[in-house]
Amino acid sequence: MSKLDKSKTYIDILKSFLITLFLGLIGMESYLFINVGNLSITQLIIVAIAIVGDIIILAYALKTLFKKTNELEGI
Repeated sequence: MSKLDKSKTYIDILKSFLITLFLGLIGMESYLFINVGNLSITQLIIVAIAIVGDIIILAYALKTLFKKTNELEGI
């Protein structure tokens, strides 16, 4: 497998990972919005930590995607 094919495959996997993370983020926010009145403080904290963690991982994956895309232009 050439370096170009390997980079394209890595970018495709990363795009799938980004879509999954984004959908998870939307799902967590929807869950929080629907159940905000029924959740305990502990549950709210857990959901908030999960949302922040998801955003951090999403930002890192997006940064890596842009880096790999720019690297692909140089090949």
